[in-house]
Amino acid sequence: MCSCERDQYLVLQVRAGSLEEHVGKQDDVLVIGCGNSMLGEFMCMNGWGKISSVDFSDACIAQAKRRSVQAGIDIEFKVADARRLHEHFPSNRFDSMVDKGLLDAMYSSSEAEETVRDTKDSVLRVLRPGGRYLAIFNGGAMGLFPPTLAHEMMQDTRWKHTELRRLDPVSDGVFISVWEKL
Repeated sequence: MCSCERDQYLVLQVRAGSLEEHVGKQDDVLVIGCGNSMLGEFMCMNGWGKISSVDFSDACIAQAKRRSVQAGIDIEFKVADARRLHEHFPSNRFDSMVDKGLLDAMYSSSEAEETVRDTKDSVLRVLRPGGRYLAIFNGGAMGLFPPTLAHEMMQDTRWKHTELRRLDPVSDGVFISVWEKL
């Protein structure tokens, strides 16, 4: 399934309530590691009013900006490293953050554990208390994460893990994991 088809599938899940129950329509939302995904645009078209999207790729952000301008969709796009969100946004800014495969992608790097830890710390800095981080994984229940790193994330006392659910009931495909900042 290509990124656009996966995004359309996720929109169907949004309409079914999988994201809507965790991300309020009035929330200040950050789509972290957006890549060339249209998820932020689809969220805007489905009633979310305040969306920002970040990725470290200049090319992906330029492509996404062009697409949203052509569609008349208002999204704040920034080139930003997920490990250093505080360089682009104030502390406690976002009500919700949506990650569609970012942590999975990060775990494939040679410095994966440090990168994921730095990203988690960065997320916790810009997420408001009570804010939610939704990680959408492909594959197993914790994506590509090794059990030790997943356990470490769950043991972090700055947030609590509130849900792990399969979005795709007919395969091992897509899971959503929800974290709430304390």
